[in-house]
Amino acid sequence: MSLSFRCVICGAHEADILFEAGGFDDPNERFQLRQCRGCGVVSTSWGDGELDLGSYYSSDYYGGEGAKFIAPVEYLTWLGNRARAKAIFERMDRSATPAAGGLRVLDIGCGRGHFLGFMSRQGWECHGLEREDFRGKVPAGVELHLASAEAVPLDSGYFDVISIWHVLEHLPNPLATLQEARRLLRRDGVLALAVPNFGGWQAGWFGAHWPHLDLPRHLYHFSPETLEMTLARAGLCSFSRGRGSFEQDLFGFIQGLMNRAGLPANGLFHQIKGGPEVSRAALPLWAAAAGVLSPLAILESTAARLAGKSATLICYARPAE
Repeated sequence: MSLSFRCVICGAHEADILFEAGGFDDPNERFQLRQCRGCGVVSTSWGDGELDLGSYYSSDYYGGEGAKFIAPVEYLTWLGNRARAKAIFERMDRSATPAAGGLRVLDIGCGRGHFLGFMSRQGWECHGLEREDFRGKVPAGVELHLASAEAVPLDSGYFDVISIWHVLEHLPNPLATLQEARRLLRRDGVLALAVPNFGGWQAGWFGAHWPHLDLPRHLYHFSPETLEMTLARAGLCSFSRGRGSFEQDLFGFIQGLMNRAGLPANGLFHQIKGGPEVSRAALPLWAAAAGVLSPLAILESTAARLAGKSATLICYARPAE
């Protein structure tokens, strides 16, 4: 089945429907995944009419004033932020001379700013971008901008590092954001980028049941090929790849199996997410089920990394010459 639309990546006007899937929060909401006939990028469609995407980003989505997840999972996110910073440090050009005033980083879609808080403690000048309706708090030492990347008045070549970590798929025009990131980066700067891998094993196995579709918040679904193509169109060139995300890949497999088995849609996520509405009585049962599936998830994650089919795409890019 084909339909008419306009692709923001290549400008083509035709796409094919791949399949239909339920919303992450409400499986009774139905959305379609469509693939552009011009460039192959997959995007989310909800048919005719407008959709209030802002309603899917309540303060609870970010964790409000407190933690977003239960304590063990919060600790994993903290470790993930440290690992992101370490990977970026390893890929920086050590011969480059920092700009006057020191090293600068921009995190597009910074959320609660934990990554920037870590970078600030290392002496970096830190800037974060979030939605205009974002009401969360960020750590001291972080300058928060409530606007899109294209709307923030920052000088060209201002940043040594720009991070777009599990955010590009949320944006209505990922190409425009990447083009702006290229403008804001120094010539020897590093763009750190992570998105769910629509070309990985999990996406193929679980299809409409894969939790990392996260409909309708995820507006775009990238494979390695379409991500590389989009980066190139934005004037960026990838120079290094990560090998997946430990916590994201394991969760995607475990929750995908649970969804496929017919358990309440994304029930594990809703249990480990912080908030008073969560049933603590049910949490041990979900945790036990996750524990039973964990060895299989670790096996899948390891094999997928070796085969280049992880559930998470991580790449590092620089402005093209």
